[in-house]
Amino acid sequence: MRTIVRLLITALVFLFASHAIAGCSYTYDQSYVTKVIDFGTVIVQRDTPAGTPLVTVNSGLIHPDYGTFYICSEAWLYQAKLGQFTTPTSLQGVYETNVQGVGIKVSTSTGKLPPYDVPVNGGTAVILREYTMTLVKTSVGAVGADYITPGAQMYIQANSVNILQVNIGTAKIIPVACSITTPSLVFTLGDIPLSQFGHNVGDTTPQTNTQNMGLNCDPGTNINVALMGEPDRDVPTGDVLALSGKGSAGVASGIGVQIVYNNTPLTVNAMLPLKTSAGGLETFPFTARYYQTQADVLPGDAKASATLQITYQ
Repeated sequence: MRTIVRLLITALVFLFASHAIAGCSYTYDQSYVTKVIDFGTVIVQRDTPAGTPLVTVNSGLIHPDYGTFYICSEAWLYQAKLGQFTTPTSLQGVYETNVQGVGIKVSTSTGKLPPYDVPVNGGTAVILREYTMTLVKTSVGAVGADYITPGAQMYIQANSVNILQVNIGTAKIIPVACSITTPSLVFTLGDIPLSQFGHNVGDTTPQTNTQNMGLNCDPGTNINVALMGEPDRDVPTGDVLALSGKGSAGVASGIGVQIVYNNTPLTVNAMLPLKTSAGGLETFPFTARYYQTQADVLPGDAKASATLQITYQ
């Protein structure tokens, strides 16, 4: 029993000693600080170049009015040390995480990168402002899919004793399984004589224009598309885009624009499954045509814009 008591007393003395430095103290009402930086969900495109910052989050002020934080009566060493991720990448200040292809960078409000030591004169207090963490793509191609391990990534120390730490909180990395080879599609239908339109709602023009959307995907990727835009309210089926500036002077009336895939008009703002990729280059042809929305068509500009939103699973 006597031996056990000695061990317990020794452990307690050591524990308390690790948090006390002779002649050093927090200033004002300050105490040990743990800042947690949450990244949330981070989506990473496969074709994002290596070295690209993915997301940057600031810790917020350590002290609300930039007040002093720590002071020692004698000369001391102010230190910034790395936490759990310490393997450097080829990028300055960026260290590998547990997720393949994703690195992390920590910096001060002045851009200083740990680890570093700064000698401080006795009686001089330090001011700790704020810190920033950045996730960086470190490899070519797809990154891993996982949570970055939470925990301390930087410690601020006084004479090698921790006085503050900055932690990684939530960080879920989701790689995108495809890259787009045609970032924009432009459909040109040209000038169409008014005489081509009759009085039948639902007629379409023989003039069409087809553009191919190219993707390069991993095998087994489920590819979906949604045509995001303003539907023409005169068409209850919701598969016709309204002309830009509809109802304004100089804009044609009585027609809208349809985008067709595989002989089926795309419903505006609705998801359509395209296919499951076998891997490699995929090509999807989309066709634009005019659609008569009213019995009478009046001449004018007939332009429409929309976004093809591609999702992968």
